[in-house]
Amino acid sequence: MRRIPVIVLSFLIFLCLGTFAIAQQLPSTKDTALTVVGKGGTISNPSAPGSYVFYCQWRGGWSDSSCHINHAGCVPTSIAMIMSTFGDTQWTPRTVADANGGKGCNLPGTVFGRFRSFLEDHGYTIADSVAHGGKFDVELARKWLSEGYIIEAEANIVSHSYSGGHGFVITAIDENGNASVLDPNFCRGNEKGRRTFNVGRIEYPLIGNNPWGGAHPIKKL
Repeated sequence: MRRIPVIVLSFLIFLCLGTFAIAQQLPSTKDTALTVVGKGGTISNPSAPGSYVFYCQWRGGWSDSSCHINHAGCVPTSIAMIMSTFGDTQWTPRTVADANGGKGCNLPGTVFGRFRSFLEDHGYTIADSVAHGGKFDVELARKWLSEGYIIEAEANIVSHSYSGGHGFVITAIDENGNASVLDPNFCRGNEKGRRTFNVGRIEYPLIGNNPWGGAHPIKKL
């Protein structure tokens, strides 16, 4: 796989390569159940309180010669996680991409804004972004999360072998800004997508002075 140099992107295109890992463990936010699902798998009671569906963009058979979810599909994978968690389990990373003209199937990837009308057409409400550039509004994000929303976020982020734009899901944030994150790329070994890092400060794994492309709270009406 070709390496991509560290570049601070302008949030227009978000690549989804590499393996992400945390260099330090931050205090956990909320202990939640995680249902890991592969292609053809079944989901048991995804709407149970405190439960979230996780899809790994590198597993599950989402990719083939015409659609490379594994390399480019972090955003449709994140959206599929949110929709399946709200009970719309027919939406997987691949079906979300296919329903949106193959967005997220190929490099250089895609962005959340290209899926907004799709979500709204399927009964979802989307709040204004709680993050942009160098600022993440922790208090506002916590408000939306407390009201049952789930956040789809995009940011410039670093890993051992890759640095660049990435889409992921935020399920909880504590008062200090430590977020519980479902990362569709954090699943190549024994990880099941869960990682924790601080969204209120610009520090590892966030990179650049203006790392945030957006963070939109989403909820099924």
